[in-house]
Amino acid sequence: MYAPGRERFESKNAADAERSRGERRMKDVGKDEEPDLVFFDGDCTLCQRSVLFLLRRDPEGRRFRFGSQQGETFERTVPLGARAAFAGSLVVVTPRQRVEIRSGAVVRLLHRLGGGWSVLGLLLSWVPLFLRDRTYDLVAWARNALPGSDRGKACAMIPVSLRGRFLA
Repeated sequence: MYAPGRERFESKNAADAERSRGERRMKDVGKDEEPDLVFFDGDCTLCQRSVLFLLRRDPEGRRFRFGSQQGETFERTVPLGARAAFAGSLVVVTPRQRVEIRSGAVVRLLHRLGGGWSVLGLLLSWVPLFLRDRTYDLVAWARNALPGSDRGKACAMIPVSLRGRFLA
């Protein structure tokens, strides 16, 4: 059975299973040459703003491709049984088919941004997972109450030059 953030969609070898999540994350991040697939809640203003944040920091589009969790690519990429566990969460699928959700996804994205963001990701990875995920869940719960969050009423306008970085 699939365990979010701990396994891949494909089977993994015994050596990989023995490594801790932090070790695996740190070793895998720098080696990925293909972009991560970042799936976000298309009805969430905070999520849309996070995507715009990533777009500005990855102008060449080498690190990320984006898709809505309401889109066809998400349905094709993520198994049906796993989708329910991802509801309301940021989902990152790496080129190696490893999945990170919630705070693990945030840490992964920070690492992939590089520079000072990578350092922030490293610092966050040292925070116990249950604390990171509790904080993530609190923000996710409150995101609809944040100023400017009109859930489902408006979506961010993506410049034509960046639309190719979005998946159907």
